[in-house]
Amino acid sequence: MGKRALAILFIFHPLFVFAFCFDEAAREYGLNASLLRSIATVESNCNPSALSYNRNGSTDLGIMQINSSWVRPMGLNESELLKNPCYNVKTAAKILKKCVEKHGYDWEAIGCYNALGIKARVKYSWRVFTELSRPENHMSGTSSSVSGPSSLHFAVREISETDH
Repeated sequence: MGKRALAILFIFHPLFVFAFCFDEAAREYGLNASLLRSIATVESNCNPSALSYNRNGSTDLGIMQINSSWVRPMGLNESELLKNPCYNVKTAAKILKKCVEKHGYDWEAIGCYNALGIKARVKYSWRVFTELSRPENHMSGTSSSVSGPSSLHFAVREISETDH
């Protein structure tokens, strides 16, 4: 495929250009590739060079908006998060997997990817659910551990002191 054709494809829908990144990360971490794509849409509208500055001084980097607070603890390469969408997606899958290990494979884990507080987690998980529910987000031929949003469930629990 020529550079011009690739550029045109990228302009119309970056998810198709990086589809293999989502599939590989999903396989490696036992996640749903469509879920990862939906998170990318919610986080950056699938912009691999997205850069957002937060009020707390942190920065969100790349297609999956990896927060800079993860850079040191995970030993990440900050410039690579912006330059390499596959590295960014794989890092996001690793972070999401940590949330799944903590909360189970449910919507609280999805909210955990983005937020610390329970209210922000619920709001975020609904945004991802809405995106994931769109028919065009179920691309054929892609890997996934679950079939769609109905395979995930909301867990009901008491609010703990750490949720405030």
